Amino acid sequence: MTQLAAADPSNNATVMASAGTGKTWLLVTRLVRLLLAGARADGILAITFTRKAAAEMQERLVQRLYQMAAAEHAELGRLLEQMGVPANHANLERARSLYEELLYAPQGVRTSTFHAFCMEILQRFPLEADVPPGFELLEASAALQQEAWSALFGEATGEPDSALAEALQTLFTYCGGLFNTRQALDCFLQHRSDWWAFTAERDDPVGYARRKLQRQLSIEPAEDPLAPLQNVRPQLEEYRELLSRHRTKTSQRLAHTLCKALEERNDSKKLFDSVKEVLLTGEGEPRKYSSSATRARAMGGEGQKRFLQLHQEMSAAVKEIGERLAAHHTLEISSAWYLAGQRLVEHYQQLKEQQRLLDFADLEWRTFQLLSGGDNAHWIQYKLDQRIEHLLIDEFQDTNHTQWQLLLPLLEEMAAGDPERPRSVFLVGDGKQSIYRFRRAEPRLF
Repeated sequence: MTQLAAADPSNNATVMASAGTGKTWLLVTRLVRLLLAGARADGILAITFTRKAAAEMQERLVQRLYQMAAAEHAELGRLLEQMGVPANHANLERARSLYEELLYAPQGVRTSTFHAFCMEILQRFPLEADVPPGFELLEASAALQQEAWSALFGEATGEPDSALAEALQTLFTYCGGLFNTRQALDCFLQHRSDWWAFTAERDDPVGYARRKLQRQLSIEPAEDPLAPLQNVRPQLEEYRELLSRHRTKTSQRLAHTLCKALEERNDSKKLFDSVKEVLLTGEGEPRKYSSSATRARAMGGEGQKRFLQLHQEMSAAVKEIGERLAAHHTLEISSAWYLAGQRLVEHYQQLKEQQRLLDFADLEWRTFQLLSGGDNAHWIQYKLDQRIEHLLIDEFQDTNHTQWQLLLPLLEEMAAGDPERPRSVFLVGDGKQSIYRFRRAEPRLF
């Protein structure tokens, strides 16, 4: 599809445009052609990701319309032809009148950010969205986040034997202190809409997430990952005895380490650490042994063969045990993160509710819930559908999953509408320019 074909309002178009290729010009051209084709100004919605970009889009549209209104006849014809519009009498007259029409229209073309769009919807349907009527937007959240963290820490301190206190202690241990624990929980808070989506409609979100991870890691509830080590004690003893025959300094040191470890009958973790040191390198790979005349003389030919066989088998067994331990470690620290993160989010949400505040994540999530679920979803989609005839989204590469999911019902409603009613969708972006990964932007959606 050519660039001007993408600007044709009779086409639904997705444009992948690199920096400097004139995508803003194309988007404004699409807006102008919609107006030239008779589209209602208040039926056009253009969404982008920053207030500055939305204001710039509006400014460029007004400038283009003013330029057409003030242009000489020949110049106006040239401007129309640049946009792929025939310079006939009807189009020339229509182009001259658009600036004044837009100037005096009760509501012009709406250029908005995603969050402003969500806020408008929630303000129109506060009861259906279960948000406080007249809520205010929280843009600087650092102070409330600190207050939520203090509430979380105060709760754990007040109940030192609670599951929350234990979870925080686990995070302190594995994350290496308070600072890294705070970083991990701040990350959970920033991505709370992902957590809400993952655990939606679950009575026990933490338990659900833990069970889900447990299945993914193939961990049985009563599994002891170190148990297999006790079953191979005879082979480890045989391995130690063969290794001790090799009189090199390294072999004697490793044989002594294994001997001391095998004396431990009740500490499987200590045995594992020692066996791992004997069999594996610091990088976690099996020590390399091959047939040698020196080892054959020390162990005997059959002894060396048996030693190499045992080394291969025991190394594989220890690596597998290590992987199971890592899986259990992942489950333990993730479960602690889920629990502490959930409580931090609950404190943060409660503080906002008390002050009738919503932040950007709330705007997206509540709008998604309003449009995708609940008893009033189809009615609200219908009401919005009556207002939106043409949808344009700029910088689509910065859309996240929640934003896409809240757009989808609107797009489906537009697709299912009256075929005689002119509707259109226009998406433009460049995956290489995605700059909102910290807000969960997902360029692969584009």
